Amino acid sequence: MKWSIKEVETDLDTRFVPYNWRSVSTLSGVCHLTRYKYVLREIFKYKKRKWRLLDFGCGSGYGTAMFAKYCQKAYGLDRSKIAIEYAAHKYGEDNLVFISGNALNRETLRKLGKQKFDLIVSFDVIEHIKDYKKYIKNAYYLLAKNGRLIIETPNRLIGEKYHQKMNEYHIKEFSPAELKHALKRKFRYVKLIGQNIRPGLKDIVLKRHAATSNINLFLKVVRKILETLHIPSPLRAYLSENDVVFNDKNINSCIGTMAIARK
Repeated sequence: MKWSIKEVETDLDTRFVPYNWRSVSTLSGVCHLTRYKYVLREIFKYKKRKWRLLDFGCGSGYGTAMFAKYCQKAYGLDRSKIAIEYAAHKYGEDNLVFISGNALNRETLRKLGKQKFDLIVSFDVIEHIKDYKKYIKNAYYLLAKNGRLIIETPNRLIGEKYHQKMNEYHIKEFSPAELKHALKRKFRYVKLIGQNIRPGLKDIVLKRHAATSNINLFLKVVRKILETLHIPSPLRAYLSENDVVFNDKNINSCIGTMAIARK
């Protein structure tokens, strides 16, 4: 496996996408991090006992490791063997296990054994899967009674509003209504939460994100040059965690849709 921990830690893509080593904007990195923090703050408080958790599409594993502190057992699952090797090397704990595999394959389900999970989280995954119905079905199967599935995916309506081309690695992007409809086929209860950027900053950030989405390679080269010259990059920090908010109002105008489904 050819990867450098230093490269992974300094790259702006906090999910660690190894297939092309592309950097993503601070928008994507901060939004991904705050999803994990939202779940820690709002969901874990409902249970005092230890959780059994699965992170479907864990990427570099940093979020799974955050959850593991509150879990009896936490599993991180990702199709990338490189990402799993990195995650296990950096975050391996007695109650934290990382597994490589495809969420649609029976072989992957066998790796998880017969256990059932109280909580499955899956951020930025469903839009990459062609057979998303099977993906939802498998998640449902792995949940314990009254277990929760929490999915977050980009809001297709916002991408259209800001004239952003669909990510080349996305197979299907969902509007909030489409995501809810897909989950209601299996789950008895589905609640939608919108992830958004605070008023006054949203238009600025999304317009800049749209303008730079197709020149990531150029931006990565610029960052590397600035780092070599020990010059702080002005391209890094235009959004902070405090600028990201979650609520159930005006869902269609949110940048990302988080669905909380109960079995």
